[in-house]
Amino acid sequence: MNGQTRGFLGDEGMRRTLRTYYVLVDEGKFGDVFSLFSDGIVYRRCEREICGIAELRSFYLDERSLMGKHHVESILTDGHQSAVRGIFEGADGKSFGFSDHFAFDDSGKICERHTYLAIGFDETI
Repeated sequence: MNGQTRGFLGDEGMRRTLRTYYVLVDEGKFGDVFSLFSDGIVYRRCEREICGIAELRSFYLDERSLMGKHHVESILTDGHQSAVRGIFEGADGKSFGFSDHFAFDDSGKICERHTYLAIGFDETI
């Protein structure tokens, strides 16, 4: 099996899962989104940490207000990890770059996610 864990998705499976993830988020199909994550998901979004599937559900259903479309520009994979780079085009006309880093468990579920957003530049820093 070329060093891959039995049942693991592999590079193409991770890419397919991540493309599916962004489509489901953009379509607001959060029930299907949650099925892609492990129960013990740890999601670091900028300076915030969301732990567990219950907290992730609360974030998506009660807090996240972004509406729009993700345009994925690249997906890189290495072992059980993947990095995605793209542009989010907001329904309000605002767009920004993003980079998401994911880790997958042996069953093919997303167990870690870390999001970086390119929302501006401060020349004083």
